[in-house]
Amino acid sequence: MVKEIEKTAQVEMYPQVSYLLPLEKLYTVQIGHKSFKLSGASLSSDSPSYFTEYFKDEEKQNSTLMIDRSPEVFVKIQLHLQGYYIEIDNAIEFTYLFADAHYYKLPRLKKILYLYDYFATIGGRGFRIPRKLVLIPGDYPNFLSISYDAAFRDPQVVVAMKNMLRPPPQENIVVGDRSAQLFHELLRTLEGDTVHVRDETHRADLIQECRYYNFKALEQQFVKCKISTNPFTLREEITMGSISDISPRTLLNPTLNAPRSPSSPADGLEFVPLQYKRPYLDQVLSLQVKEVYRELILQISLANLEITKLSLDTANNSVFLKLSPQYSKTYLAKFGRFLPDREDIIRSGSGKEIFIVCDLEDCHCTINGKSMPKNWLDNVMTSRSDGQLSNGGTLGLPEKHVIEFKLLQSQWKLNVQGSRVVARGLKIMGISDTYNMYSQAAFL
Repeated sequence: MVKEIEKTAQVEMYPQVSYLLPLEKLYTVQIGHKSFKLSGASLSSDSPSYFTEYFKDEEKQNSTLMIDRSPEVFVKIQLHLQGYYIEIDNAIEFTYLFADAHYYKLPRLKKILYLYDYFATIGGRGFRIPRKLVLIPGDYPNFLSISYDAAFRDPQVVVAMKNMLRPPPQENIVVGDRSAQLFHELLRTLEGDTVHVRDETHRADLIQECRYYNFKALEQQFVKCKISTNPFTLREEITMGSISDISPRTLLNPTLNAPRSPSSPADGLEFVPLQYKRPYLDQVLSLQVKEVYRELILQISLANLEITKLSLDTANNSVFLKLSPQYSKTYLAKFGRFLPDREDIIRSGSGKEIFIVCDLEDCHCTINGKSMPKNWLDNVMTSRSDGQLSNGGTLGLPEKHVIEFKLLQSQWKLNVQGSRVVARGLKIMGISDTYNMYSQAAFL
């Protein structure tokens, strides 16, 4: 898109002139209260137009063309006709030039204006937005391009449709209910500057503004994530700070398209981590380079009200990740395309909660403020009556067949095998009850 605009701009800067009028002859045009004299070469430089159509009549060549328009606006149009590059200073000037370029039917000036930078007043502050910054894949079409297409359509079309004497007045793009400061930070980022994200509230505000203006590629630059390489597997991993920031269309289940023998269509494959690439940022346009997929690590935080529980079924020696109703809804929206309902995704009787089979073999666990030994889960399963651990510690767990921990923070890989899923725990912090929650609370 940017290359097409640059190519078109070059054509407009060096036009093939059709000399519709004698080159050296001077013509008089009265615009409002001011008289202008232009040569036939100048008027022919952007033609056919209102002027060339009038003066090509031999009876009118020596007359004065009188037009009731603004002479101040025409000053820059005259410079354009004389071959000068015109600089537009603000949104109002752009709007006036656009209206008169159509009124005078100047085809080359109209094309130049259609390819010119965007002007907008946002939160009471005027902005000039270089068009090429917002025409990259993922950021186009956007609020600005759609608004311009709607607001700056050909005024003559409106005149013809509504049988009007002259085009209606046009206004520039005004967005009064958005933050000028946040838009300035978005613009700086588009220009290549680094904007410091002060806190999570600031991050959420920036992402919300990106979504308002439909800057999808820019949004990904503010999404909280961490990319690292696992030194043991030598594979890249991406940790996503919130499930809401994951795009389901860029998830990859490697086992769905993996080669396998007809005798074992899915069960013969190993469980492997679900993979993810960030939309637009990790997409490669060259067909010779593979797109960047990384093993996905999902972080769940109680601070974001993403409530989850670790459920131990001691009677059946099973461990589940139990998702809250709201989180279950989001989970299915993000991962339901790859993970249909089977024996390992179970809805409760209310039909609102989801249980996912867990693997905590190599998971670092902190329960009730205590760092647990690697074999703690086996000890709990076999010693649920008093919660005694092999190292002499105690969790004070009740004698129940099902024991639940509310997770404060946790990180998981979703390991998939065909359409089956296992949540492989990497790191969790949980509490068993209110007593242990308040025991860790700090005094003011």
